[in-house]
Amino acid sequence: MRTALQIYALEWEYLATVLDRLLLIVFSFIVFLVTFLMISVGEAMHFSYELSADADSSLQATKP
Repeated sequence: MRTALQIYALEWEYLATVLDRLLLIVFSFIVFLVTFLMISVGEAMHFSYELSADADSSLQATKP
């Protein structure tokens, strides 16, 4: 038979396991979100530079 102290320790061990798993899921979600946002911002900046380069080249082509 387990003592009250052993039961108390097992409850805390279970709580630590649940909390560990929850924080792993939160951390993974944040890492994926930040990675996706960084890639998206990089692609948007690249697209913006391409648009400005196209606009500059079309302006230079129309100048006499």
